Amino acid sequence: DLSAEDKEMYKTLAKEDWENKNKNPSQNQIKHNSVVTIANDNTDKFKVNEFKRKREHDEVSSEWLPGRQVLDEKFYFPSFVCLLEEPEYQPLEIAVVEYSLRNGIERTFHKHINPGPIPQGYRFIAQQKSNLTHQIPVEGIALPEDTYPKIYDGLMYFLSGNSGKIPPLFVRISECDKTDMCLKWLAKKAGRTYQLKRVYELESLILDLDAHLSDRPKSINSCKQNATDLISSTIFDWDAGTRCQWHEEKGSKTCALGFVNRYCYCLSDYFCENFDIPVTDQHLPLKKEVCYTLIPSISSQKSKNNAQAVSNGRIENLANEVASRMRVLSENQEERIIQEKQSSQLKSFEQQKRWAVSRGGKDHETDLITNEINISREQCQNNSHTNVIENKNGIATSDSSKRGCGRGLLGRGRGVLGKTIELRKPGEVPRQPITVQSTSHNIQKQINDTENLYAGPIAAPHPSTAPLPPASWVT
Repeated sequence: DLSAEDKEMYKTLAKEDWENKNKNPSQNQIKHNSVVTIANDNTDKFKVNEFKRKREHDEVSSEWLPGRQVLDEKFYFPSFVCLLEEPEYQPLEIAVVEYSLRNGIERTFHKHINPGPIPQGYRFIAQQKSNLTHQIPVEGIALPEDTYPKIYDGLMYFLSGNSGKIPPLFVRISECDKTDMCLKWLAKKAGRTYQLKRVYELESLILDLDAHLSDRPKSINSCKQNATDLISSTIFDWDAGTRCQWHEEKGSKTCALGFVNRYCYCLSDYFCENFDIPVTDQHLPLKKEVCYTLIPSISSQKSKNNAQAVSNGRIENLANEVASRMRVLSENQEERIIQEKQSSQLKSFEQQKRWAVSRGGKDHETDLITNEINISREQCQNNSHTNVIENKNGIATSDSSKRGCGRGLLGRGRGVLGKTIELRKPGEVPRQPITVQSTSHNIQKQINDTENLYAGPIAAPHPSTAPLPPASWVT
């Protein structure tokens, strides 16, 4: 049923279209007219929408009080969450808020609705939409006492009160048809007559209020996108207390009550800042100061313990490695000292031997060899790596795990190995010689340990008694 103004508008458009048509067009003219008709259709749609917005603006703002008195004007924002949108809208949840710029959100109306039976072949779509968005079961969660007549009558009373006059409802442009169809569906289920005229655009309301408070003309076509961006903000999506209890527990933001509350918060955030409106807890969600105590998780504690164990293991390994290197250095140093000592003794012996040969002949050489043998015996007995064992026949066997224990006897054997020396007192019967065997060189040495008496004078000979050097030495 069109009003008189709508009928007059469409009669004017039809008359203009009829006058532009040609009774007998040619073939080219038909093609041209088809393009012109499409352009005229688009132009006509634009004109219709522009005429509709102007009429809505006049209907809504005609009753506003002048200036800042419009801050006390009450506006109503509805929202629906639907189980299906085809073949028809089947709402699951409805929410409406009463809002004013001065007081913020004043009242709310919220109910869960029984969506009714699911059409054949649409259950999968309904279940998929439930899982991905609102998370309400496809059977609905309406209370038994929330029947269709009770919900619809409660909504009408919330909007009109005792006056019986239904105020305009404002929703987003993209949800105008959806809201209108859901309200008609609810009225049909409740068996009531649909009393609402139309659903208005929320973006147009924002532009009208902005122009009214700032006393400047508005441009709907150029500014409507800004209004859409304003109410599409997501900064209030997860504030506590903005959604119903069901969606708060489920952690879903697809909630009818959450939608209308966020519309109000976005409007308050813009108008309170730009038009010096005092902000209250009803304008914006209350920001609670929450203190958190960070408790390390079990996994993080395990990781910390593992890292500490690895660190301790690395330190222990490093300590063991350092200790091992120190032991090796100590052993090498000890072995180096022993080698240097043996080398020094060998050099001393060689020097004494040369001196003895040059001074005293073979007797002095025999004394030095005997002294070297005694020194080598003592070294073999004191060395932990060489054991000298005497068998039944008086043969001493040297079992060495390393190379020799005395350079004059078992080492390189300079001046001693390969010789058998008999040292005895005058008139003493010769004894069984002692054989010393070196396992590292496979060499046997027979030694006569009979004491040897010095055959010369007790005092050292005078240098003058020394033999003359060979004639070849004398120049």
